[in-house]
Amino acid sequence: MKILIDPGHGIPHTGAKGRILGIEERITTLRVAHVLKSWLEAHGHTAYLTRTTDLCIIKSDRSSDLRARGVMAGRLQVHLMLSIHCNSVADPRANGCECFTLPGQDASDLLADELLKSYRTSFSQIRLRADLRDGDLDKEADLLVLKAAPPGLPKVLFELAFLSNPQEEAWLGDPANYHGIAAALGRGIENWGEIRR
Repeated sequence: MKILIDPGHGIPHTGAKGRILGIEERITTLRVAHVLKSWLEAHGHTAYLTRTTDLCIIKSDRSSDLRARGVMAGRLQVHLMLSIHCNSVADPRANGCECFTLPGQDASDLLADELLKSYRTSFSQIRLRADLRDGDLDKEADLLVLKAAPPGLPKVLFELAFLSNPQEEAWLGDPANYHGIAAALGRGIENWGEIRR
């Protein structure tokens, strides 16, 4: 398969920052994305990154930057797009992983389900934050990075954990966890690929 990995944010749009250790979303997502790219390639897939450095694609305008990431998926003619992020909210007790798709039902829902199941299997300490009202695990939101990708392309935004939660910030800040995170996401992608055959 051909996969586009989008490490969320990048300078100057740096994303969330942990309150205790100062772990930064833009750095964590990029590091995890590089490890995931290597994992996928070692398993016979072709993987691309929307950014390979600490910088955004388009530094002058956040909306244009998000659109450019989605457009790249069409240009590269990938089979799926995975945008990786770290969550943050005001309440430090909030915790867990979640996966977003665009509103409605399409091929992205199954991809989100397989990613979440694989991640939860690998990390039982990470709470699964799901919306079961429509029969699947994903949450739905009108996200520009996903809207800009081609219609019909399976595309999701995956929140690894909460940087605003002290325990999860420490977990996300430890590079020793990145291979496990990448492998969990990679297995979710492969499981999705097997189901859709």
